[in-house]
Amino acid sequence: TQFRNTENPQTLFVKVQNIETLCYSNTTLSLRVSAITPNAAVLEACDESDEDGIQPFDLTTADIQVLDGLDPTEVSYFETSEAATANQNPLPKQYTNTIAYDQVLYSRVVNPNGCVGIGTVRLIVRTLPDIELEEEVLYCQNTYPETITISSGIPRRFRTRYTYLWNTGATTHELHINTIGTYTLTLTDSRGCSKTKTFTVIPSDIATIDRIEIEDQKQINSITVFATGNSTYDYSIDGSSYQDSNFFEPITPGVYTIYVRDTEGCGVVTDKISVLGYPNFITPNGDGNHDLWKPIGFSPSIQEDLEIYIYDRYGKLLAKLLPDEPGWDGTLHGKPLPATDYWYRVHYREVFSGKTREFRGHFSLIR
Repeated sequence: TQFRNTENPQTLFVKVQNIETLCYSNTTLSLRVSAITPNAAVLEACDESDEDGIQPFDLTTADIQVLDGLDPTEVSYFETSEAATANQNPLPKQYTNTIAYDQVLYSRVVNPNGCVGIGTVRLIVRTLPDIELEEEVLYCQNTYPETITISSGIPRRFRTRYTYLWNTGATTHELHINTIGTYTLTLTDSRGCSKTKTFTVIPSDIATIDRIEIEDQKQINSITVFATGNSTYDYSIDGSSYQDSNFFEPITPGVYTIYVRDTEGCGVVTDKISVLGYPNFITPNGDGNHDLWKPIGFSPSIQEDLEIYIYDRYGKLLAKLLPDEPGWDGTLHGKPLPATDYWYRVHYREVFSGKTREFRGHFSLIR
């Protein structure tokens, strides 16, 4: 009474006999196995949430693939083949994969004859283009209309894998811009997965030196630089050593170039100044040190019409120095004057402001 068919379909011959009368009759029995094999299905989704390979799937969208060419009455899905065979713990139609990026589920299909078939459904989560979502870019407004380039950042060998769409309508992987604002780039791969990157272009600019305050002719001289602009700046008086502070002290008398540098790299502006000073003494003994007296820090490009007068204590004019002269040597008509105090008067006009200034003071001649 137990028989395994050897072909499909298969016809058996049946003899039915009365065990008492031995009368019998012959007939046939047709064995037909109804096999059902669900089609393998693949569902794909783009990794659009946390980019962790986990995405929700609508399993009913697999029905068309699973049932192609079949005539089932029921389709259900399971996490394991054992559960599908035993018809235990069917999955909800809205299912989120539990294995990142690539997971296999199992379909259970029942046809009108009650035959059951088990198939596979593969859930694939496609990765998105590997780019940063936000980038901040600086544009030096002092370089307008020159352009800077913003780009997808995709290596050259991978660029053909994507299509590109900027919010400007451009379809290249890079964009040349010279306008402050926000730009977006959407990259889409061949499977339709896309990611959008936002570029925020912010302005920067070289500084404008509004004024420079000089405290000179003091025991401790100082310089304060006042600069404005659409950026942050650092300051230098030698072109190499920069500092955040716009204040410099102590400063020895002399001519200086002030440097104000844009910290974002948009450039440096300069201005020339002089810190004036007057020696307190001279020792004209021919040793090369303090042999001559002359104001320090004057420059023809900053001061003009410079006049320097030297007097004795009685107001007698002893010398008038020209700007290009080395200084007063403590003599009158070639004869050395005695060691004592002498007075000076310095008169000049500032080139940039046009102001006329005059300073008076005294110094010692030491022998």
